[in-house]
Amino acid sequence: PSFPRRVSLFPKAPPDPGACHISVGMEAEGLLLKVPYEHLKSCVKERSKQVAEESSAIVASLGEYLHAGRQRDHSTQRPHGGMHQGQPFAGGPLLDSGGGDRLSLDSSRQLSPFQPTSGSGGGGGDDDGDGSALLGGVGGEDDGGSDPSNAMSEDDALRLTEERLVRLKRKVTEGSAAEQSAIAQCRARVAHLRELPLPGSDRGDMSAAAKRRRWESTRLDRLLVDHLLREGLHTLASTLAAEAGVEALTDVAVFTAGKHVVEALGRRDCAPALAWCVEHRDKLRRSKSRLEFRLRVAEFVELIRAQQPVAAVAYSRKHLAPWASTEAVELPRAMACLAFGADTTCQPYARLFTQDAWDDVTEAFTQECHTLNALPGDSLLAVHLQAGLSALKVAHVPQSSASSSASLNDPLHIPAFRRMACALPFAKHTHSTLVCHVTRQVMDEDNPPMVLPNGFVYSARAIEAMVARGRGKISCPRTGQGPYDFSELQKAFLA
Repeated sequence: PSFPRRVSLFPKAPPDPGACHISVGMEAEGLLLKVPYEHLKSCVKERSKQVAEESSAIVASLGEYLHAGRQRDHSTQRPHGGMHQGQPFAGGPLLDSGGGDRLSLDSSRQLSPFQPTSGSGGGGGDDDGDGSALLGGVGGEDDGGSDPSNAMSEDDALRLTEERLVRLKRKVTEGSAAEQSAIAQCRARVAHLRELPLPGSDRGDMSAAAKRRRWESTRLDRLLVDHLLREGLHTLASTLAAEAGVEALTDVAVFTAGKHVVEALGRRDCAPALAWCVEHRDKLRRSKSRLEFRLRVAEFVELIRAQQPVAAVAYSRKHLAPWASTEAVELPRAMACLAFGADTTCQPYARLFTQDAWDDVTEAFTQECHTLNALPGDSLLAVHLQAGLSALKVAHVPQSSASSSASLNDPLHIPAFRRMACALPFAKHTHSTLVCHVTRQVMDEDNPPMVLPNGFVYSARAIEAMVARGRGKISCPRTGQGPYDFSELQKAFLA
């Protein structure tokens, strides 16, 4: 029997080539967006934290002002004796001497919006003292239990509130400027990724092909800037970024921020690096970083090198002892340097006194700085070079003379690239032979493939024949597109 074909109630939509292109682009260039996006999230969190802290401080200042006003009222009303109309009663509304209603501002019964209620909230017992005081230590008081000499005057409280409001405004403005800068970088980088033409869209379209070449040139510029920054050439990198117009696509500011720390570590000065650790202590603690411990060990070893054992012991008690529970291996090794001394040749203690130990600390700081700013650990230029060399690396390398076209154009014939490709995997091949559509000859290193601007590939011998027939011009035999100049062709490499 024949069964009816099952029809889906929710048919799948046809694939969107633009969406596929964006997903591929994001996968390949996702790191370009990650750095400003993580910086934007950090700015938003930091500004929210600062606003909450300053707002709590302002509420506390207002509490001080109200407390000072109540102290003044008490001092002027106390000579009349007894409870009068204007005196607060049980934290409820009261009637002042003028007959108007006024709410009680007893700080012992007012809760800060930024501070939760403490104590038990149930039951029907006496609730005196159960309410949370305003932030800033403003406590409740009764009809004469506080000391007027310790109270802040109204003018001082207002002045303090004004200063905190100005500080809040400054922090909000600074945070907003940092967020706007991060947003501008995100927009510029998204626009840069969207300029990449769709795969295959530049076939036969000269404007699309030229647009792709410009995009690839921009990518090369930002890769070079990233590599120069990692090599410590900040001035050269900044100049190149400015001339190429890729400041928004690079992270010059991130690398420059840690430049002074790296320079100080080169002078064996850990103070800037330790200050950086204090500034980012929460993030380093969450990532279980050992950077601060390694910096402390470096300073401890320098005290031993300077023949100051007493100062070294005092330093270890203050700064190294807290790490005893997590550094059960490295801490005893560092303490043993007290017994071996700076002139020891016994390993691994001797290495702690060498320049290599400081180079390791500098490298550890660089890696932590990159991690906190969502930067990749390796140079993006090196990553792209390794990907290209891995695609060209084959198990069998044909022997060719130094003057052949393969030796002159194949990157793996360059010693530096060959050393870089030693640890890379071999390329995976599905088709080992390419045949020219025109001459029906195999394309190899002696007859290399040539790519027309429309994307079609022909052998070098076929191109020579087409140049001879077209008087220096080339038209695509399959599509008829052209004519093209020989200078517009690109040579392809067989892996």
